[in-house]
Parts: sequence; structure tokens; C-alpha cells
Amino acid sequence: MRATGSQILDRVADVLALLRGLQTLRCPEADCLVRIRFRAVISEEVKRLTALATDHTLHAHHH
Repeated sequence: MRATGSQILDRVADVLALLRGLQTLRCPEADCLVRIRFRAVISEEVKRLTALATDHTLHAHHH
């Protein structure tokens, strides 16, 4: 699969965020735009944020 321009820009933004000390979590669904960035949180909060970002049913748009 070839990356689109938008996907490349998203990844560049993630790298720039990482350089600023932020970690990025994304929804694994290809068409979902959910992204959570964080810095300096305790492990329990990382687990909660990871669960939120990766459970598409929590933020999917239901039509």
C-alpha cells in the first residue's frame, strides 16, 4: 500500500510532536482521524488513553 500525501503529512506531524516531547496514539482504523497526544502522564493514564484511542467503537461516527 502506498501512502497518500495526507498520510505522509500526518506522520511528519507525529515526528515533529515527538521532537517536542509528545507521544501520539492513533485509532487503528484507516479512515478514522482520532489522534491523542500526551506528555508526562502516569502509566495508568497512558493505559486509559491507549484504550480510548484504539477502541474505534468509542469514537466512531454512527449514522
